[in-house]
Amino acid sequence: MRNINETATYFKVKPRVIRDWLFKGYLKGTKIDNRVYITDEEINRLEEQTRGLLNKEQIAKHYGVKVKTIEAWVLKGKLVPKKKFMKRLWFEVPK
Repeated sequence: MRNINETATYFKVKPRVIRDWLFKGYLKGTKIDNRVYITDEEINRLEEQTRGLLNKEQIAKHYGVKVKTIEAWVLKGKLVPKKKFMKRLWFEVPK
């Protein structure tokens, strides 16, 4: 089990992002002695949702373009996201 700070370090985000994910239900925590912990199984479940997919920042880097270009491609239908999860668009890794 990891506390909020450890989970934030693992996902390379700020602790407030983990608290937000807990509040929105993306992650489920267990409260023990007035502290919230996230199990490894819960972390794995969250990772599984986006395994093999890239967010728009990562796909922009892959194509060597700016994020605004990716956003324009999505609006024009030139690039179709595989899924929307946690208010983010996720794209399949190009082959």
